[in-house]
Amino acid sequence: MATVTGVTAERAQEIENASVTGARISDNDLVLVTKGGTEVNVGRIIPPAVNNWPVGSIFMNTTPTNPATLLDGGTWVRWGKGRVPVSIDEAQVEFDGAEEVGGAKTHTMAIAHMPSHSHGGGTGWMSADHSHTGYTSTDGSHQHGYIAQQPAAQTDNGSWNYYTGRVGAATDPAGSHSHGIQTYGASANHYHSITAEGSGTAFNIMQPYITVYMWKRTA
Repeated sequence: MATVTGVTAERAQEIENASVTGARISDNDLVLVTKGGTEVNVGRIIPPAVNNWPVGSIFMNTTPTNPATLLDGGTWVRWGKGRVPVSIDEAQVEFDGAEEVGGAKTHTMAIAHMPSHSHGGGTGWMSADHSHTGYTSTDGSHQHGYIAQQPAAQTDNGSWNYYTGRVGAATDPAGSHSHGIQTYGASANHYHSITAEGSGTAFNIMQPYITVYMWKRTA
């Protein structure tokens, strides 16, 4: 059995009082309790949850609480507001690096975006030659007056007297007739107009989504 020399009764009591008789956990720290009732905090023995989120990690949550509070550490900033994350693809120039941004919520279609199509119909040449036909009324009856010698008449003394006078006579109603008019000219081109449709309003191209708070650890 070993013999301890040079230890006074007072020193022996101090050592006894400093002996560890218990322990407890406080906020992830180990606290030792001595026989004399003294508590000694020897440090953290359970690492904080933030150690599971290295710098550059993205934390998502449905509450606005800063992850530094939830994970007990780290420096966090809001990240990706109003945007949807996409996995990096080195084969596509839009997605070949971290934190590249692009895309839009709406799009306005241009003529170049429309598929090739037709509206039907066509134009061509039409001759300008044509005719007009008309007619007069069948009521063409009219009268002509002329001078004619009348038959001789015997006078009282037995002589014959010849005289002339105006005689009126009517023609038969035969004034109905028609006129044909022919025009000539080069063939003339023409066109058909097609009414435009559409307003050019931008249309929505967003995919179905759900919103969360996203944070990025920077330190």
